[in-house]
Amino acid sequence: MLSYLHKFHAGNFADLHKQFILTEILGYLQDKNKPFSMIDTHGGEGYYPFSSKLAKNYRELQSGLGPFFNQINVLAQHAECPKLIQAYGDLLKSWNPNAVLETLPGSPLLLSHFLRKDSHLAICEKHPSVFFALTNNFSALKLKLNSKIALLNSDGYQTPKALLPPKEKRGLIFIDPSYEEKSEYENIAKCLTESIKRFSTGIYVIWYPILNMRARDGLEWLIRQILKLPIQSLWQQEWLLEPGLKPETSGFHSLKGSGLLCIHLPWQASEHLNLTLNYLNAHLFPGRTLKQTWLKQSD
Repeated sequence: MLSYLHKFHAGNFADLHKQFILTEILGYLQDKNKPFSMIDTHGGEGYYPFSSKLAKNYRELQSGLGPFFNQINVLAQHAECPKLIQAYGDLLKSWNPNAVLETLPGSPLLLSHFLRKDSHLAICEKHPSVFFALTNNFSALKLKLNSKIALLNSDGYQTPKALLPPKEKRGLIFIDPSYEEKSEYENIAKCLTESIKRFSTGIYVIWYPILNMRARDGLEWLIRQILKLPIQSLWQQEWLLEPGLKPETSGFHSLKGSGLLCIHLPWQASEHLNLTLNYLNAHLFPGRTLKQTWLKQSD
């Protein structure tokens, strides 16, 4: 199935969750004076201009980037505001310089911000029309960055086989599928198995939706498969929506929360992310809860 279009959900709370963890990890990679590579297996259109054509997305936007963008300056004034909120807020403002939320960043736009002269980014997108939009959106950026960005109209689950291990020896692989297909968790497990054979020290981030118990069974199966792999650590974080949300006002009919799994999460990143999301729960999204745990941790 190729019916899912992320532009109708861009900027919701799950996107905010994903982009906080990517900002944290990429900041860590960039701080080290060593090159690194990035792979985005399901890139989408790269970024999304917000307009009346995306009006159906408005309710979901208000669960994430909408209120966050409007309150960045207020949040940052608090002495206890986590640095990650300011760092991501500055990025969001750089893409929206008119103080109006006009550009909704996808993961490719965020990843491209962290490129250096010795880094590389591969963005995969299988959907033909979405890939066409991705190419158009990134054509100028690709030229500016001297072809450091590779846009690939390919199956994101298969592409890492050809790209790993990276010559940089350090890197991030972001896996963010639509979960339309029943075989999605199996596809992720196969992709990780093949990728870790080639690049055992990489940082792998996997997003998943929190839906119902049947979906939970698939997630627990995936976790068991990951734990069989030769990895040093596995971390899990779940950001749960306010209970009792009404679909007619929230736009969410089945999505209960946003989940992330990370293989080889950098040191102290869990603490920073925990502080960040709990701060947002306290000051911007009252009623939401956060859960995180180390499913495997290196000695």
